[in-house]
Amino acid sequence: MWRLPGPDRLVTQVTEEVQRGRHVAVVLPSQRAAEPSFVEGLLSAIVRNLYVAGEEPRRPAPFEPGLTPLRWLARCLVFGDDLPVVVGDLLDHEDAAARTAVLDCTGPDAPAAAAVADLLTRLTLASRPRPAARRPRVVAVGTRDILPSLGVEAADVTFEAVWWWGRLTRWDVAGRLAPIADGHGGGGILRDVRLETIVEIARWDLDLAQYLVRAWDGDPHTLVATIKDGEFAAPPAPPDSAVLLAAGAGFPHGDAGRLWDDGHLELWQNEPCPSPHAQAAVPSVVEHGVWAAQSRVLLPWIEAKRQVLVRALVERFGAARVDTAAGRTPGDPAPIEVGQLFFVVRELPTADEQVWREASRRLKAARNRLAHLQILGLDDQARLIASCARLA
Repeated sequence: MWRLPGPDRLVTQVTEEVQRGRHVAVVLPSQRAAEPSFVEGLLSAIVRNLYVAGEEPRRPAPFEPGLTPLRWLARCLVFGDDLPVVVGDLLDHEDAAARTAVLDCTGPDAPAAAAVADLLTRLTLASRPRPAARRPRVVAVGTRDILPSLGVEAADVTFEAVWWWGRLTRWDVAGRLAPIADGHGGGGILRDVRLETIVEIARWDLDLAQYLVRAWDGDPHTLVATIKDGEFAAPPAPPDSAVLLAAGAGFPHGDAGRLWDDGHLELWQNEPCPSPHAQAAVPSVVEHGVWAAQSRVLLPWIEAKRQVLVRALVERFGAARVDTAAGRTPGDPAPIEVGQLFFVVRELPTADEQVWREASRRLKAARNRLAHLQILGLDDQARLIASCARLA
């Protein structure tokens, strides 16, 4: 997860803010903050990246009941038992100088979110007059509730919030699924179509995407049934346009924040996107997603096969004869498109080349269906690919 471009960029951003002398809050949705493996992976990636950047990161012992967040932080940064009792003394302590505490503020054993927010507020305000190169920094990983109270200001010279909002992109999801997809289903162009379809349907919902990689056979006609067979909690109704508009204006707060916390809203391709699982059970939505994925993969593939077939015709009959069959004038820059190529193959004496005839027919039919927003079934895809396998 944390080697994917989007999540890796989040970790890199945290390191950059620390190197600028800032405290950082990494803001996760509640759903992600409740996943210990996800949080531990993030904390480990942050510590590793800080070490590589030449910083001195430290992680405290688990939080104990009865501790204040300040004392928990002081135990992490200061050696010995004589611990600072106020924020200013901690910031000036020689043991803590230029070190970074990486705090896990998630889970049932973490300090109260309000207490963490209060500590971050005091750290932010008290850090302003102190030199950035000498003061210790704090990276706190938690939910929106740990954000400090900074008045009307959205940021501060000594504090930055780094959000898990819109971090996953199409490339990230495809990269996460690729190792799983290698062990499920076939290979080649059929694998590419299947993987692209899953990314298009599941979008940022990695749970749904990983389920489909393992459970779906690649046939568009079984996709809705496969999704319904999955054991997913029923998502709420899609949010209204006002909530989506508010979420698109910045980071999610209010109603949008609550939907984001519960895993029902995320930023996808720079636009707020409701839960893909809520839409994935609607046949018309699924069909359009399948068409978009097939078009993205198959149309360039069809064009490549068209070029192969045109070259084969030119090599056998010569460019002039092929142009005449296509009704092209000398120097006509227009290509022989797929529909026209079907008739060119039959105009020329190619009766002995049944591979060419079958390939041109399949290419024309597939291109026309995709051009008219129609999807190709798994059998249609397999026959198309088989008909072009011996072209080159």
